[in-house]
Amino acid sequence: MGSLAHGNLWFLTPDGYAQGHDFSAFRAAGVLALSGDAAAAYEQPRFDDALAALHGARRTYRLGWLNPPVLLLVLAPLAALPYASAWGAWLALTGSVFAAGMRAALPAPGSVVLGFAAPASFICVIKGQSGLLSAGLLALGLARLDRRPRVGGVCIGLLCYKPHLGLVLPFLLLAGRRWEALAAASATVSLLAVASAAAFGTDAWLAFFASVPATADRFLGDGAGITPALQSFYGVGAVVGRTVDAALAAHVPVALVAAGAAVWVWGREATPEARAAAAIAASFLAAPYVLNHDAVVLTAAAAFLARAGLREGFLPGERALLILACLAPGAMLVWPPNLMVPSAALLLLLLAVLRACRDAPPAATVASAVASAPARA
Repeated sequence: MGSLAHGNLWFLTPDGYAQGHDFSAFRAAGVLALSGDAAAAYEQPRFDDALAALHGARRTYRLGWLNPPVLLLVLAPLAALPYASAWGAWLALTGSVFAAGMRAALPAPGSVVLGFAAPASFICVIKGQSGLLSAGLLALGLARLDRRPRVGGVCIGLLCYKPHLGLVLPFLLLAGRRWEALAAASATVSLLAVASAAAFGTDAWLAFFASVPATADRFLGDGAGITPALQSFYGVGAVVGRTVDAALAAHVPVALVAAGAAVWVWGREATPEARAAAAIAASFLAAPYVLNHDAVVLTAAAAFLARAGLREGFLPGERALLILACLAPGAMLVWPPNLMVPSAALLLLLLAVLRACRDAPPAATVASAVASAPARA
């Protein structure tokens, strides 16, 4: 993170302006929220003006603000800091959550180091994105569901800052009859919505909802410049077929099968690790808009499966496949096609299903495994 380019931090230009990394969009939204005009973040011309102040009038980058106002509760305070300090604070916060999530998913020496060494984590840090936070919250929430369901539900609820990553989770909580966790997640989302409306005004929420159709058209519509970077089967279909119909034809069947497989895993007496990995992989596959930095969540899924393998024995070839799934996001650094990452998510889901089939023990054994897992965390 302290690497220099021509004497400057990688996120600053030689003349002191922000580079066009994603964190500059987080900064622009935070600045608008701190100034009392959070709604402007969802109006592209006004958001472009805020970006121009960061990038310099001569520089333009194709960035938009997609997250709901709940994330501004974090970004507005960071906007009071100098740009470099805010970036560092953001990485410290999200990295700490990710480290805690990795320890919960795989309580083994070196798990946190291996998590940060994964290509998706590197990409996330360089871009200043939120993938570390998403992965950490998912891992913490899923790891705590059995022994501390309310805490697990709160962690899952906090993921509402990126709602498209949580499309499958309510169905899984229902399938697994996790009523306390579902109630805690719902309460967390409600409280964050109320808090953000109180802090930034209801206009911010109205502007967010009003911006959704334009945002979808810009990033998921025909000819959208972002589609080659999408790490979903929607993105694969968009690149190959070059139409929304082709993208949907590639995405919808996979998303439905993935969600159905995860619901099946959660509806039977599978081990906690199989449930967690299935939930993460299915959540990734169900979202049409995911990028390479979002693939950090797949590292957490692999960590859960590695935890089960270390305890009960690995499936044939599982070690190599888990490593491959963690390395797949790095392909985007050297190879443009976007099939690798969604295929890795599909692979992790398959491994979770296979483990659920093999490891579905009697209820007493499951209870014993659930009771012993946190003790090793």
